[in-house]
Formats: sequence, C-alpha cells, structure tokens
Amino acid sequence: MDSKTVKRLPNKIAIVGTPNCGKTSLFNSLTGLNQRVGNFSGVTVERKSATISHKDRELILIDLPGTNSLYPASEDEIITCQVLQDPNHPDHPDQVLVIADATQLRRGLALCSQVIDLGFPTLLVINRIDLLEEASEKVDFQRLSAKIGIPILPISVTTKKGLNGLKRMLFQDLPKPGRQVMKLPSGFGPALKKVQEYLPGDEPSYLSFQILLSPEHFSWIDSQKIGEIQELAGIRSETGQLISNELLTRYDFADEVLKEVMYPADDIQKNISSRIDTILTHRIWGYLVFFAVLILIFQSIFSWASYPSDAIDAWVEGIKSSLDDRLSAGWGKD
Repeated sequence: MDSKTVKRLPNKIAIVGTPNCGKTSLFNSLTGLNQRVGNFSGVTVERKSATISHKDRELILIDLPGTNSLYPASEDEIITCQVLQDPNHPDHPDQVLVIADATQLRRGLALCSQVIDLGFPTLLVINRIDLLEEASEKVDFQRLSAKIGIPILPISVTTKKGLNGLKRMLFQDLPKPGRQVMKLPSGFGPALKKVQEYLPGDEPSYLSFQILLSPEHFSWIDSQKIGEIQELAGIRSETGQLISNELLTRYDFADEVLKEVMYPADDIQKNISSRIDTILTHRIWGYLVFFAVLILIFQSIFSWASYPSDAIDAWVEGIKSSLDDRLSAGWGKD
C-alpha cells in the first residue's frame, strides 16, 4: 500500500486547567457545534469531546474537568488525573493543552509543571491576556517558554485574540519537554525502582513518584503492593506531608519564574514618565537638575522677562498716543 494513502490515527489532545481559567470557553470556541457530550465511564461527571480537522489531519479534543493539581481532592479532579496518569485509559492523550489564567499565572504554572513532568508534549496557553494588559502588566512569553521548556501561546477567548494561531499550532506535532521541572528525591530511589516495575521503562518517573505517594487513586495498580513499598521506605504515615512539600516546591518554582518574566508595563516600555523619574530622583543628578531649574527661573525673571515687559510698555504707550490724538481735553482724556 502506498504510504501516502495511509491515514494517520487522530491524535488525542486533552485540555487541562485550573477551575475557572476559561478552559471550557476555549474548547467551545475551537469546536463550535461539533461537540459530543456524555459521562465518563462509571461516574456522572460530564465528558466533552470533539473531532476537528485541517487538511488531511484530524484531532480529538477532550475537555477534562478543572483541577488544582494532579493529586485529586474531588470526583472531578480524580477523572482528570486518571485520564492523564493511566496509559490504558481510553481518553489517555497524545498531547496536552494546559490553559492558564493570565491573572492567576502562579496556579497555572504549578499545574503545568506537573503535566510537563509526566512527559507529555505540552503547549501552555495563557488566556485572558487582555485583563493582564488592563492591569498594566506584561509577561515576557519568550523568556517564560525558555524557562519551563515548552512552547507558550498568549490568547484571549473573549476578544478572539490568538485563536487562529492556536488552531494552527494544534495540528503541529509538539516536542516532548526537554527536562523535568522537579527532580525526584534521591532518597526514594529504591522504592521508586520497585514502583517502576508496574510501568513502562526502567528509570523511575514522576508517575512512579505519584503512585508511591497516592496509590489509592490508581485503580490499575496493586495498592497493597505499593503499601508494602511505602512501609519499606518508611513513608507510609508521611505521604500527605510529602505531597504538600511537592506542591509547595512547584509554587516556589512558579514564583521564581514569574519574578523573572513578569513586569509592570511601563518597565518594559520605558516610557517618558519613568525615564524622567529615574533622573529626577537620582541622588546626584536629581540635585543638579533642581539647581538648574532654579537658575532657569531666576534668569527668566531678571533677564528674559525684560523683553515681554518692554513689548507690553510699548504697546500701552502706543494706545495712549493714539487716544491723545482722538480725545478732546477733559476728564475722559485725563
């Protein structure tokens, strides 16, 4: 069979984001009326999916429930985690679209870092950049992309800004992340090696770390065996604290990155006002400018003021002479 006639299977792209980040609005904008609505197997959580096509390619978009992290705390979050963490799940994606709210970037980056560490080819879409501009803040998106190692696209679903570019990017094969955000704790090496026996590959992965800390959310893993591994590692009673420590580490990472890539808008544009302030408040140049202004004022009063003063005197004298010639003697002329 000619290779050109072989039709590629549609890639599955999962849309992931924190609650109220505009994720579902974006899904609706991308898919229009092509959506299929149902329930995830065994639960009443709504499942939205759609097939979109461009030229000879098709994609299946899956709108997953919002989640704050990949350690679930609700039924909705459990669904999202199962889809991303179970390689045998029918909705397990080939790529992930992470949606972050531009006004809540810290939360979005923390979640995105978990998706990156799972190894998915990932695109970070930053929504509501129009609100960021209204707040007089700007993000160096190119630098942010270099910091986290994945492509980034700023958009606004409300104003439709960037949506055409996003549609084009969806049909491009995304590269896998070049590096992990969080290094796995070296002290857990032997335990992670044992967990990794349940997974593809030989080296411990972030997924094996998640299974070690939270085996109750992995129905396809023998939780009793994982419990025994926890006992051997001495962490059975500490898993909650370890999860909290991981999430704090990811938020610290987000804070550190945002300090380097987010600026007030006038700092980027270097507008006239900020440049003037920089000079006038300088501990040396500020005083020099102050004395220069004082000299300018004195000079204008005692030297330059004579020119307009003389012109006014001449104008008044001219009016007086003109009236002298026209008025007859009397109190009016006086």
